[in-house]
Amino acid sequence: MSWIDELNEEKIIIALSPFAMYELEKNKISYKIPEDYYNADDLYALGMANFQKVEDLCTLIDRFILKSCHEVKEKKLTPALFNFYHLKMIYDSITYRIFQLFSIFNFENSEIVYIYDTEKYPFGKNENAPFIQYDNRESIYTQLIALEKWNFKVKILKSDSNLAVQTNKKRVDNRNQFFSLIMNYPGLSDLVMILNKRRIPGLIKWLKYNIQSRRKRISVALLGSGYNWDESLIELLSEQICPLYRINLDLKKVLEFDIKNFECLDVAWKKLLCDNVFSKSFIYNDFDFFPIVEERLQFLVKQLTKACILTALDMEKFIRSSRVKAFISPVISDCLEHSAARAAKNNGIPVITWQHGAYGAMNHPIINYVDLMSSDFHFVFGEGVEDRYVQSANSYSTKLVSTGSPILENLRIRYLNKESKVQSKKTILYITSSGYQNNFYISYYPPFSDNLFWKTQKGIIDTLGNTMNIL
Repeated sequence: MSWIDELNEEKIIIALSPFAMYELEKNKISYKIPEDYYNADDLYALGMANFQKVEDLCTLIDRFILKSCHEVKEKKLTPALFNFYHLKMIYDSITYRIFQLFSIFNFENSEIVYIYDTEKYPFGKNENAPFIQYDNRESIYTQLIALEKWNFKVKILKSDSNLAVQTNKKRVDNRNQFFSLIMNYPGLSDLVMILNKRRIPGLIKWLKYNIQSRRKRISVALLGSGYNWDESLIELLSEQICPLYRINLDLKKVLEFDIKNFECLDVAWKKLLCDNVFSKSFIYNDFDFFPIVEERLQFLVKQLTKACILTALDMEKFIRSSRVKAFISPVISDCLEHSAARAAKNNGIPVITWQHGAYGAMNHPIINYVDLMSSDFHFVFGEGVEDRYVQSANSYSTKLVSTGSPILENLRIRYLNKESKVQSKKTILYITSSGYQNNFYISYYPPFSDNLFWKTQKGIIDTLGNTMNIL
């Protein structure tokens, strides 16, 4: 904050993150936030319009890849579309910030702009920036301002420190090793999950159903985290559906074991760079932001496409050796999961997903690309969700099935069991999470804002703090 006092001229301070807001408030310095300069409706309209833009971009990229790489065509893969979820997030994050910057600069008509710089962090196989995402510690605002020739002076200040990701690495590594070991043994992983969810009664049922159904088992593959599937293990066992082969696809491991060089993907990338439509896909409000996405798009074409091919090949081998009858998953959101699902479909294995979030009460088009696009069947929480998404599901030939949610049902049961033990004293449950994000989409209303979220949370906490003596 020391530099603020050095600016003698009239100044307007704009906080770009909750961390900046916190420091400014702590030092009793007045400020504005980008959200003060525009209407949320305009930002929402931008996010919704980006769906078609990103889908058109994916179609274009996949066309060049398909023309150059016969393995992609043979396996019926669409690598760019399989990366839609991540592409939409970074496309929204960038156009969102361009929109904010122009809204601020057009209103304030400033002569000079000061902004802090941050380091650029690796992506792709980095856990803080997987696939093509940005690391939350870097500033997209600064990268955008450094690109454009503005009609005012720009001074980029060097930051003394960056937001660090705090983790107990040793503990995380030990936990990951433990779960990796368990996942190699399907029967054991089912037992561990059932013990975790249902305790001793679950163990008794696991023993009972495993003895009864030893010869009639129907094995399935579970992609990613379990969510509702893990809450239904006893029910699955009762129908002789076991064991669950838990498949955790790791991009780093996939690319590490690659020994084949796909030169065809180099050709596809070079041809894309010469395509005029491709170049225009990264212009918003006459602002060309291709330089800050170029490296990521090259990674998508050359590396993620390769990962899609290798994943499809691995899944084909797995299907032949395990003889699974279905692939199940709560969500299929990244290119590896989509490629695994495609391999299953190519081999006549149905893919079944299960709603994992509270959508249904709102229009949420991202569901098309992470829940419906690669599924044969999609379980939803109720008929209202089914009615809202049936048209989209039909466009992908995906069957919606209203099943409810075991997670929500079990939460309700646990709450009712504990409710009688709660005394007459009022109890407040406040759930909070916040941070600075570089990867999110603005395609639900109101569009998400770190800054407004922080202000809302702080207001709730302050109110609770001031009234706790009354409750």
